[in-house]
Amino acid sequence: CTYLSVVLSLGFSMFAFDCSGSGVSDGDYVTLGWREAYDLLVVVAHLKSQADVGPVGVWGHSMGAASVIYYQAFSQGRWPTLDACVLDSPYSDFSVLARHLVSSNAVLTGGANLAQYLSTFTIAQTALQLVLDSIDASVQKIVGVSPLVDLSPVSRVHLCAAPALFLQARNDRIISMQHVEELANKYAGPRKLAIIDGTHSSPRNGAARKFVALYLKKHIKLPPDQRYPSTRPKDAYLLESLPWTKRGPL
Repeated sequence: CTYLSVVLSLGFSMFAFDCSGSGVSDGDYVTLGWREAYDLLVVVAHLKSQADVGPVGVWGHSMGAASVIYYQAFSQGRWPTLDACVLDSPYSDFSVLARHLVSSNAVLTGGANLAQYLSTFTIAQTALQLVLDSIDASVQKIVGVSPLVDLSPVSRVHLCAAPALFLQARNDRIISMQHVEELANKYAGPRKLAIIDGTHSSPRNGAARKFVALYLKKHIKLPPDQRYPSTRPKDAYLLESLPWTKRGPL
């Protein structure tokens, strides 16, 4: 796991989870980050309640990145704060994303979701609004969320304050540069935007991991008694394997 090696090499701990309806978690539906923000709340609140847990950063990809934006927007001082976040390939607005997926007929990998459903359509733009209205009504009836009204992270980033590193992959056919740039430009807190190699779902390479590692190291300060020994290998976060993995013949 390349991301685990980054986190552990910095001396941090990692809590990884699948939101409801994704991965191995229970649930039949996803809401592209809206309700997933409440899953994140459960996790962050649990971590903050532990005596041996200090600063908390969040690393989210795609829908997970959107959930971090919604988390901050919904919180407004009522939920535990985040010390830093990495927002890898978040979408800015569902309507914009839907029109892009329909026009490009892009194919998503992973579990079934709204965007994957939309990627199967090839229709004239004049008919697209009718399709979106129909989907919006159906989704609202089933899960109580209106994609066309609610699913717009860009309308809420002005409520976000945690330091954020936005990532955009050069060959991402799902989330265009327009999404990530607009989010970064309107984000209220300190933010950086990095353009990295790869596709929407490809593992991030060494250069990207190094950039993330340096960013997290800057914004997540460990207490002196919890810092990683200074004898760790230089650029340990670039390792493909975990920090304790033995290399070479046994």
